Amino acid sequence: MATSKNVGALAAFAGVLLAGTSAACAGDVTYERLVNPEPQNWLTNHHDYTAQRYSALDAINKANAKNLKLLFAVGLGGTSNNESLEATPLVDDGYMYMVDSWGIVSKIDVRSGTSGPIVWQMNPKLEKQDRNRGVALWNNLVVSVTGYAGRVVATDKETGKVVWDKNLLDQADLELTARRSP
Repeated sequence: MATSKNVGALAAFAGVLLAGTSAACAGDVTYERLVNPEPQNWLTNHHDYTAQRYSALDAINKANAKNLKLLFAVGLGGTSNNESLEATPLVDDGYMYMVDSWGIVSKIDVRSGTSGPIVWQMNPKLEKQDRNRGVALWNNLVVSVTGYAGRVVATDKETGKVVWDKNLLDQADLELTARRSP
């Protein structure tokens, strides 16, 4: 279940990623950046293609880990007791991209390390709540999926406007395959 404590921990993690780094504008998320992400950015679910989930930043170490504390929290999602937040937040140039179990994508400004104002939210207006494993960054897009609804939505990273929204279930071949599956 998504709680402010969980989201706060994610925000604190983003703050650590940004600590001691300059927020130089890296631009679009490209294949090259995904292969070799800048240390302050977390561009994919596992940080990079080695899938080690390891940050090269040294702001947290064995000596100071015991002093970590929550700096701020950002409330996301609704109030249902069966909401499930299983997504990894992505961070690019001081902005965190996160999705809740209703598919609502949020861009959060975590550059200050002391607060996390929401810059924009994209709401796909789902009729049924579903688990969501997160978003993907590509070029200037934040790509998300809608679970049961079978949609893939690309949102402009800067404006929060939907660039395209494709329903995968409206493809005849896919529907036939889905109907045959047990």
